[in-house]
Amino acid sequence: MANYDPSKDIVAGRTAKQIEAAKRRAVRGGGRKKCKKGKSCGATCINGSKVCLVDLPWVSSNGLSKVATKIQSAPRKKKNDKEPAVNPGITLSPLNSYSSLMEKMKETNSASPELVSAGGEVNNILHNDEDKKYVELRDKVGKKVVSDGGWAIAMFSEDYNTSYSIRMADRGAKGYEYYKKEADDLNRILTLKEMPKPEVEKFRGFRATNERLQEMIEGAKNRESFITPSTNSWSSSLKIGQRFANRAIDELPERDRRVIFRTINKRGVPIREVSAVTHEEELMTPRNTRYRYLNYTSISGAAGIYHIFDVEEMS
Repeated sequence: MANYDPSKDIVAGRTAKQIEAAKRRAVRGGGRKKCKKGKSCGATCINGSKVCLVDLPWVSSNGLSKVATKIQSAPRKKKNDKEPAVNPGITLSPLNSYSSLMEKMKETNSASPELVSAGGEVNNILHNDEDKKYVELRDKVGKKVVSDGGWAIAMFSEDYNTSYSIRMADRGAKGYEYYKKEADDLNRILTLKEMPKPEVEKFRGFRATNERLQEMIEGAKNRESFITPSTNSWSSSLKIGQRFANRAIDELPERDRRVIFRTINKRGVPIREVSAVTHEEELMTPRNTRYRYLNYTSISGAAGIYHIFDVEEMS
């Protein structure tokens, strides 16, 4: 290497002398330029893919070979490489006035095509014996898993007392052990990756005590997360959510606050085609689903005040 001349090393098509000249011009030209396009390089702007000579260290012949080696060995992005696409999904539109509440009820009064399609797919997974695709799917996940899960869905949707008992069994409550198998069968079928989980807006209405309401409001202020320990029923219809928020519980009169949760579905399975109650546009969401509070607002209506919480369905 006796004849090696580092001053002839090339970095980004420039020699050491050319790099030093560029840096001196930048020093004379003042501070960095703010660029709307490309990137800043001294007092000018250059293409984002170019190497800024000003950013290179002051290099005489001793240091340039190291810089050249580092740049030339760095992985280069191919021209046809693309950044991974990010699907923003649907978002929650503003719901902060009585008029927006009424408009949202009209908007969600009928099932979306996506929800109808997903509901039909659930029916096919559970009951289609003619299409080879679904026969093979049931063989793959287990015929008993599917049949027992379908039976559990029917039981849950049949009446309030049964769904309440299954939810209590989910929680491990004493006296509800009889429904533990149905609770487990239901959760197993809902969490199958083969079951469709359409990304649609959904609602859940219920009554709460004032103490519980204040806890939820505080959670919303702090953007806290929470887990639902049992299977829960949601609806793509705000009108159904409002109906359950309006429904008083005779044995629990202290629950007098109307609450509506709203989210974008990530884990719920639509059961409109297999439910005993077909008009509720129900999405059954498995136990231990995690949510995060996003927003809270209260809206006064003819029946009273609705406390509406936007939440994110996470996992």
